[in-house]
Amino acid sequence: MSVENANEYLDYYLDERRKFDFAVMLSAPWGAGKTHYVKNYFESRHKKIIDRDKLAGRTFLYASLYGVSSKSDILDQFFAQLHPVLNSQAARFVGGIAARAVNVFSGGSLIDESEGSSLIKEMVSNIEGCSIIFDDLERCSMSISSALGLINEFIERDGLKVVILANEEVIKNSTEHKIYADTKEKVVGKTLYISSDASDVFTRFLNDIDFEESKCVIYNNRSLILRIFEASDTKNFRSLRAAFFDFEKLFRRFFDVLDGKDKACTKILGHLLACELEYRAGKISASDISNMKSAATWFSMSRDEPVSVSKSRTQN
Repeated sequence: MSVENANEYLDYYLDERRKFDFAVMLSAPWGAGKTHYVKNYFESRHKKIIDRDKLAGRTFLYASLYGVSSKSDILDQFFAQLHPVLNSQAARFVGGIAARAVNVFSGGSLIDESEGSSLIKEMVSNIEGCSIIFDDLERCSMSISSALGLINEFIERDGLKVVILANEEVIKNSTEHKIYADTKEKVVGKTLYISSDASDVFTRFLNDIDFEESKCVIYNNRSLILRIFEASDTKNFRSLRAAFFDFEKLFRRFFDVLDGKDKACTKILGHLLACELEYRAGKISASDISNMKSAATWFSMSRDEPVSVSKSRTQN
């Protein structure tokens, strides 16, 4: 599904005038950009609501389920977003945040642990009108079915709109796949299989490169890079971004040697990108790379003409 179609459905699902008793799942492979997409979508939606209704406060909350083993782990993340002033770097641990919050809201009086826990949960649960994003479903420490059960509480008990991000292929290939299918059917009403446009991602990643000369090489070899990325069939944008940064470091280190060597720069970039995408996907090993005869052997299969580093400049 395209980003535009996903936006259209989320607009429909999150419309305040409509009530639903199910979550929406966005499924895509690791590194496909689903977290970036959904955060951008919700930030944009948040700004529109704030501007329209002149409201203050949050319109959505985000929780990563990576390593989460209990509901309190989720509530801690919500607490930190709802009360950022209490979430200083010196109070990252739950106990530190909780203790300071209880002290503030109880007027400094000493209260027992159960009362403090109840108070904090009451504070965190005051999220009426917020949409909830749960990321990394397949990476939680508890069982997937237990995680979906907790998520369902926010839907049924609190009547909130919930968006779940997951790599369903990983879940379907796990030992939980049978019980997952049954549990998902009760919680998730719609699954969107999204894919980002490589051209748009290319531009975003390119703007993260600091060294102008290496940015020019990458920019001028855009068609070659996109062709290699499509041929790799990994669709992992994190690997693409990592390859850009690795090339930048390499080019910066040997700039005196490579400056003006346009054909060599193109060969190195193409070879590095192809190897890195395959290596990070587990399709080749480090020994496979070391046994390759030369970058020229690989590049002989490419019909791209070398491009100039110095004459063409990037566009922001």
